[in-house]
Amino acid sequence: MFTAVDLDQLNQRGDDELDSLVTDMADSLGGAQSAALLFRRLLAAERLPLAKLETLRDERLLTPPVIEFLASRQALPDLSWLNRAQIHAGGEFFRRRGIAAFMGLAFASLPSCYCWNVEAVILNTTGRLSQRCCIPRRIPETAQFVLDIGTADAFVPEGIGIQAARKIRLLHAVMRYLLQRDPGAARSQHGHYPPGDIPPWDPKNQGAPISQEFLAATLLTFHYVTLHSMERLGLILTVDEQQDYIHRWSAAGWFLGIEPQILERLRTMGDCAQLYQLVMTRRREPTVQAHALSATLLRYVRINIIESVSGGIFNPLTLVPRILTRYLSGKETCAALSMRLRVLDRVLSFPIVLGTRLVGWLDNFPLFQTLTRQIIRYAATHIWRLVHPQALADVPPMAAGNTDGRRREIVRVHPDLAAAWGLIP
Repeated sequence: MFTAVDLDQLNQRGDDELDSLVTDMADSLGGAQSAALLFRRLLAAERLPLAKLETLRDERLLTPPVIEFLASRQALPDLSWLNRAQIHAGGEFFRRRGIAAFMGLAFASLPSCYCWNVEAVILNTTGRLSQRCCIPRRIPETAQFVLDIGTADAFVPEGIGIQAARKIRLLHAVMRYLLQRDPGAARSQHGHYPPGDIPPWDPKNQGAPISQEFLAATLLTFHYVTLHSMERLGLILTVDEQQDYIHRWSAAGWFLGIEPQILERLRTMGDCAQLYQLVMTRRREPTVQAHALSATLLRYVRINIIESVSGGIFNPLTLVPRILTRYLSGKETCAALSMRLRVLDRVLSFPIVLGTRLVGWLDNFPLFQTLTRQIIRYAATHIWRLVHPQALADVPPMAAGNTDGRRREIVRVHPDLAAAWGLIP
């Protein structure tokens, strides 16, 4: 069981091993200016294979010690607590029922992160969720990461899940450096942000940027909050399925730089629930940034629905995001996000929630699964723009078109998952 004292200590620690290497590297290569350029290069990369590390070294943005550290983590480690059979079983569970997880990701997992006080400040500082005139890329990137971890070859040596986690781990280390040295340099792009000075990072009151507490809590949103949301939607999950999926994400957590002693203690839904409630009690707080982040997420989902289904703004599906966020995230989180249901939302809440739960409950029975999985697939693909990789063979990853001033982001589903979920090329 975690205590507040445990989290106080975790809040003071970042990624000690990699942070020291990145600090030495940045100081030797030009300080914040060099780190900011690396930050932008990492944002532009979909994943971080070993070949990309060599390219960044040739650009004098990475040093050999950092490359060696990251290259030494290109396969699952031999650790006593890490069960490869469970990791595989967690992947099989995601293959069977994972498309429903994207409902929880949109309406519970991401809202949970946005209402944490310090983390909302970090997201606002980097500006990755506050771009004007376009849909922030970070939202579909999160969905892409979930797919990378869920795909069959995620954890083979130098698998795509490992490459994706490597990118995020290095990105976090660079962000910690910038937030403590030059927060303004941590902006992902220039020209999309409101004027005003960014306050310096206050380690005494804020702890370490992207601390171990934050990393562990974020991992919970990927497995515990998602699984809890699936149950709230009517799906019946076995204890083994829950624990296998948690363990698969614990493997991802190791590659993300989360301390093993944290991951070892997160084995069951009960373990995760205890830590999640403790974090929410400590960190859930209404802020201007939290409201802006949740509004951006709702706008992203609403635009995807408007542009991908008939009826446009008059389609009743446009009411679903706010209603399901309230249902899956809960009133306390929505209050922290300053998200209130409108009159029409309140009128339609009961039938929409009931209908959604009915679809989820019927999906537990093979007799109805042909119909229910078509409905779930329809909802998830339109909310997230999930596409078969062959459907957009000539479109660069993460971007599909650029009309009326907005970049439309898409999320490519890996072939094994696309086949399992019935996505058509």
